[in-house]
Amino acid sequence: MTEAIQIPQTTFVEWRSLIAKKSGCDEQAVDDVLERFAIEVDSIAPRRKTILLRSVRLSGTKSGLKDQHQADIPDQAFDYTWKDLDRGLWIVTSDKNSKGKSSILNAFKAAIKGKFPGAIKPDVWNWLSLLQVEFSIDGALHRVTMEKNNSKNEGAIEFAASLERQEEDKWLVLYKKLKPDEFEDVMSDFFMQELGFEKFRAFQRKTESFNHHGWPSMGSALFLIGSSDALFGDETTGREGSACLGRWLSVHGFMSHGADALGETSARPRHATALASMAPDLEEPTGAAAIAAGYQTIFDICAERLRRSHAATVAGGNPSGFRVFRAAPSHLSLDLPIVATAEMTGEQYLQMTLDNMNGPPVVPGADPLAVAWEVVLKATRTCLDARVIRHDLGDVRVFEFSSRESLESGGRLLVSLDAFNLATAQALDLNDNDTLILRSDKIGDSTALTLAPRLQSKLLLLERAPREVSL
Repeated sequence: MTEAIQIPQTTFVEWRSLIAKKSGCDEQAVDDVLERFAIEVDSIAPRRKTILLRSVRLSGTKSGLKDQHQADIPDQAFDYTWKDLDRGLWIVTSDKNSKGKSSILNAFKAAIKGKFPGAIKPDVWNWLSLLQVEFSIDGALHRVTMEKNNSKNEGAIEFAASLERQEEDKWLVLYKKLKPDEFEDVMSDFFMQELGFEKFRAFQRKTESFNHHGWPSMGSALFLIGSSDALFGDETTGREGSACLGRWLSVHGFMSHGADALGETSARPRHATALASMAPDLEEPTGAAAIAAGYQTIFDICAERLRRSHAATVAGGNPSGFRVFRAAPSHLSLDLPIVATAEMTGEQYLQMTLDNMNGPPVVPGADPLAVAWEVVLKATRTCLDARVIRHDLGDVRVFEFSSRESLESGGRLLVSLDAFNLATAQALDLNDNDTLILRSDKIGDSTALTLAPRLQSKLLLLERAPREVSL
């Protein structure tokens, strides 16, 4: 039987006593402060839910365009769909500016927040006649559809927006509104109820009043934008809102697991402002000065911001850390195609195939931890927030990835790229619930035959496989 995960629960009395003890105040003074600022204990850990963006569709007619000589360009109909989105990092890029990167991301934002036109640019909004975004919550597929005419006269624009959920093979209409502000309220209520959120309060010291923040602020946290007064996204809470950072991070289950990051880049480094809201006081060069300072790509700028943010956080007495991943070719060996020619005999083809299969499955010189990360991200449901523990067992390194899924299953996710044998398995105290990923060329037949019946499908071996291209 899998052991249950114990989550600490705190009663109001225990909570109040702990505050009094740490603050040095009596419990009556604590009660007065809690009542004045309307602070309540919330000891029930919410269930994590996963939001995934699935597709976006933009349809309409471009009008009012001019060429380089300022001559009118005929109207152009468009119907763009980006589908089959899933877990992972999806990046929108272009070789030039004004190609529609922002429009795609702003369409996602408008639909998720139910705020039309929101950040969609006025000319793009005038062109649109249909905007449709599909997303899933814990696997349940939903879609937001906005329809209107694309008249240039904004006062004459007819508007209709709906929220639907897929039930079996049919779409069930949950809400349909004809006014943008009414639909924004619908989406706010829907997400707050669906995700089990409660509004949180921000106390304004200057006015001695409270601001209540709900889905407009929480939904905004899904989208990191450039430098602004907003704590996250584009919802401002005033300078006092920065004190809510801890409250924001308390929805960690939503922030780190609830959505895959959407990033926008272009050829100019000054657009690399995705992390500015995380470190607003860290000055840095922009434009040509950024290139001269050695920031050649958006990755270089983002990595430097992470380093500075980490240094500033640690200097302030709050130890923290970041994990930086660089987009690079695979660390796994990908065989060159075997080109079958008229002169090639069957024996020659078989020998080339065997030579490829006998080669190492990992690129020589690759960092073992980087290889382990690539494998678990591709082969398992492990997310980027997993913790890694390194076990040094003689000459064998074993990386243990700890995530919510592994805790719930009661088993460990273990990766080793060194010569693995039964003594190593015994030192790890390997059990039947563990998942073990090994290099096929680093494990002997006797070890594989012993472990396979125990772990069954939870024993994964990295191998090379040839690919054929016939001419």
